[in-house]
Amino acid sequence: MLDSDERPTAAFWREVSLAVTQTNYSAYTVRFNTYFAGTQIRFAGVGDLLVVRMFRRDDYRGFLGSIHERVQFDGELGSIHAPLEHHSYRSTEHYITKINAYTSREAEELAACARRTFLPPAGALLGDFAYIAQCWMKTRDRTLVRAEAKQRLKNRYVVLSFLPAYPIGRFLNLYLFKQGFRDGSAGLKYGLLSMIYSAIKYIKYFEMKRGLR
Repeated sequence: MLDSDERPTAAFWREVSLAVTQTNYSAYTVRFNTYFAGTQIRFAGVGDLLVVRMFRRDDYRGFLGSIHERVQFDGELGSIHAPLEHHSYRSTEHYITKINAYTSREAEELAACARRTFLPPAGALLGDFAYIAQCWMKTRDRTLVRAEAKQRLKNRYVVLSFLPAYPIGRFLNLYLFKQGFRDGSAGLKYGLLSMIYSAIKYIKYFEMKRGLR
């Protein structure tokens, strides 16, 4: 299963051909080479991105999530080491066009599902982190644990006292902690636009709660 902005390489097809005939895994993770406006982003949280993209039809059980859906399957997980080229955003204009739809869907998810609090819900978060730790101890699989953490935590809480920090925190996380600065101007643009993405999502969320959308 490939999205329209994903480009398989010749090495990828060779490895897939071997995998489907010589292994018995139910699904396979694939590494992305992500491009922004024609430049590969090697850091900023996407340089080591692994996504389940190949799966056997008989073991497929459905999808979770409304954006960048996660494949549900029965059985064991293997890996395809040759990368897919992921041309997710052709330009800044293309990015803004796409995030208008994405932020609306995320805002709808927040409005429908998120718990709204003034301070972080310590008890609930401890339970979430304990569950994620159990997943890691059980699987030792970074891809599966990252997917579980995202599914468990994303858009579940709106902490009002932290709202101003969400967009800034997203930029600092991608540009500094995940070393987007090493991607030069492309990393800076990606970090800044990701910060704007976060801000728009929460602005739309509050508009929905006030009945303006």
